[in-house]
Amino acid sequence: MPKASTGHTQKKKSQSPSFSAFSFKTKAILVSVMVLTLVGFGFYKFAEVVL
Repeated sequence: MPKASTGHTQKKKSQSPSFSAFSFKTKAILVSVMVLTLVGFGFYKFAEVVL
């Protein structure tokens, strides 16, 4: 019984860093996409006003 609980805890521990790294990667991608979209939209509007 204690052996099983130790294994479960170990699995959870090893799973945590990879999950946090994945979430960080996803957040970074989402932020960069959002920024690129906003910059592109702003540039399009600016060009529309100038031209």
